[in-house]
Amino acid sequence: CRMSSDDQNDHVQEALRISKLHEDEDNAIAELRRELAEQELLLEEHENMLAGDESKLETMIKDLRRELRGCQDESWRMDQLSELEDMQEQLLFSMLPPGAMAQAAVSDPLAELSSLNAEMDEELDNLRSKLGSVKLEFDALHAQR
Repeated sequence: CRMSSDDQNDHVQEALRISKLHEDEDNAIAELRRELAEQELLLEEHENMLAGDESKLETMIKDLRRELRGCQDESWRMDQLSELEDMQEQLLFSMLPPGAMAQAAVSDPLAELSSLNAEMDEELDNLRSKLGSVKLEFDALHAQR
């Protein structure tokens, strides 16, 4: 059973067509592999960048925690200072001779009281200002956390 020349020609053409299809498929596979390699490189770069950002964030969190502890310590010291000032004031008043307060009251009670009141208001305002700034720092650090 011999093939005719046309049949052989058709057979060769079909074989060439199939070979061309395989070549096209091989080219498409090679292109997909190149694209996959590029995507893997991009993914690796992205992962490295994220690792760097994560490290920076961890460092920032550690710094903020350290700063927060410092603010808490400062707040505690300010509370202690306020208590010490109150104790000092009580001690000073207790050390005054009994007639000194009466004498000061006789001379000009309103002026003396006004002066003392102004000094205490000024000290209180200073302490409140310091406490307010520490509280703002504490709140800012807490918000950042």
